[in-house]
Amino acid sequence: MDLVAKLRWLLLAVAKPVAWIAPLLARLAIGWMFFEAGKGKIEDISTPIKFFTDLGIPAPKANAYLVAYTEWIGGAMLILGALTRIASVPLIITMVVALLTAHRAEITSWQTLIGHDLFKYLALLVWLFAAGAGPISLDGLLVKIFGSKLEAGAKK
Repeated sequence: MDLVAKLRWLLLAVAKPVAWIAPLLARLAIGWMFFEAGKGKIEDISTPIKFFTDLGIPAPKANAYLVAYTEWIGGAMLILGALTRIASVPLIITMVVALLTAHRAEITSWQTLIGHDLFKYLALLVWLFAAGAGPISLDGLLVKIFGSKLEAGAKK
């Protein structure tokens, strides 16, 4: 075995037993951020309504409530790892819309897009959508309990 193969084997041997940490930390970090942001919007809904009105977003009151509760409920679902892939979708949409509206003037190049905090949130949400909640989650518990039935249903 050459040096590169040995190094790869060693890294995988160390990383595999702790692989569950990555989705757990990702869910907790992004979930808490959205939970708190949504909670703040709900507690002072007049501020996001005014902000959405100033941006020219249609139906600013309805959209402010939609975003606030999407962030609050979606954040809680991510923290718990409950329906993580489903919860990620409306949060992904919220981040795309925020980048295209509220933060559009800040995006002047590919570099400013990649460096923007909302893009980082978007990237993390897309990863959670693709990878799932991981084993330390309600989703992981459901798979453990109903795994074969869930997999059979998904193959149909």
